[in-house]
Amino acid sequence: MIMSRVCAAVSIAGIVVALLSVSGFNGLAQGTAEKTINLSKIYFMIHPGFTVSRPELRWRFYEAVDKMREDEALVIYPAPLIANVRDNCWQELLEFEVFAMRKLGRRLVLCGYPTTAAEFVELAEAQGLTYDPQTVEAEGWGEAFSACVVKHCMIISKQLGLTKPIAPNFAMCQGCGIQPSEIFSSYAVRQKAFVAEVTLPSQIRFYLFESEDGQPAAIFFECFRELDDPPRWVDIPLDPTTVAIYNPLVSSDPMPDIATPDGTGVRLPVSVGHRQHDPPQECVSLYGKAVDLPTFRAALMQARLVE
Repeated sequence: MIMSRVCAAVSIAGIVVALLSVSGFNGLAQGTAEKTINLSKIYFMIHPGFTVSRPELRWRFYEAVDKMREDEALVIYPAPLIANVRDNCWQELLEFEVFAMRKLGRRLVLCGYPTTAAEFVELAEAQGLTYDPQTVEAEGWGEAFSACVVKHCMIISKQLGLTKPIAPNFAMCQGCGIQPSEIFSSYAVRQKAFVAEVTLPSQIRFYLFESEDGQPAAIFFECFRELDDPPRWVDIPLDPTTVAIYNPLVSSDPMPDIATPDGTGVRLPVSVGHRQHDPPQECVSLYGKAVDLPTFRAALMQARLVE
């Protein structure tokens, strides 16, 4: 079954390439012959195969691409082909890529796997695309929000030397990784409970959520980091008895020791979007057990980064 899907995907890919050739799309050729485009915003789509196959998300990507300005570009970093075949989403991905190619022309940058900033730089230059790292804005889409998307957004932001880091857009991502699942299913968070994304002066950002019964939750990420950078923490001025911290890759139970050394707040691991550290800090979430959303948010705004 897998092999037949692979063959089908490859054959359809060949048809797509042929159709694009006939229609005159050739990003590299156009990039060398036409006027350079100076980009004001770049959208980075990370491992989008399964995401574009979800009916509740697919239309958002088509609509966003359709509304892109002439100085905006879309960069697609695909997952490995076998993953798209396994998830049976390769056809939807190819259809979306064809749509994006026809709409954006050379402002669509199709990268390969693995995901690297260097490949984007090389292709963008070949396609006649430029940007100012100090002023360009950037946004991240794809799957999964709390893993591949945030991980690669942090890494690419640092490797490209961006002043404004790539901001993962929760509404354009599949999967959040928040636990416990009975409180926040990925669908509930995506559709109902996302409250805000806030970037602090210390170049960390938090995503704030609220359950249907008013319980707040948050995840912290860095804006810039390399894969091998050491883990970090934030100290937050909240009473440790009013909150709980969950690290689902370690245990389904709350973390036992969450107070800061002086006991005046809680120490939360900053999530990194991958599992390399020991213990892993892919997606560690903070929950309010006995604190309202305004108080919870005000405390998050005072979070202090700890090395």
